[in-house]
Amino acid sequence: MAKTLYLISGIPGSGKSTLAMNLLKAGVASVFFEADQYFTKNGEYKFDSSKISEAHEECFFKTFDAMCRGLNIIVANTFTKDVFINKYIALAKKSEYNIIEIVMKSTFDSIHQVPPSTVNNMKLQLQQRLNSDWALM
Repeated sequence: MAKTLYLISGIPGSGKSTLAMNLLKAGVASVFFEADQYFTKNGEYKFDSSKISEAHEECFFKTFDAMCRGLNIIVANTFTKDVFINKYIALAKKSEYNIIEIVMKSTFDSIHQVPPSTVNNMKLQLQQRLNSDWALM
């Protein structure tokens, strides 16, 4: 049976986590990871910008571990730049996974109170990544 890695991209507040949880509940995948999980302890979210690299490293390691077990996986992160998503794509290809990227374009209020200027910058970065991806095809 084909193994699949679902990569959900989008700005904060676009519905990435909600979609991932719905896909997980529907049985599309066995596990769901996102960097935000690193900052959630006992159901409480406490973001620390000094630990963002650690959060992404943990998310990637959990993805690697799940691939070693042959699970279908959902990863939901902003993936605003090629460098962020390409390591997941390379890992998936090496592990013989199908890759499906879903780009969220909805805009809801961010539950993590990300400043609007940061969200706008991330939106521009994501748009640039997506435009460059299309240009390569």
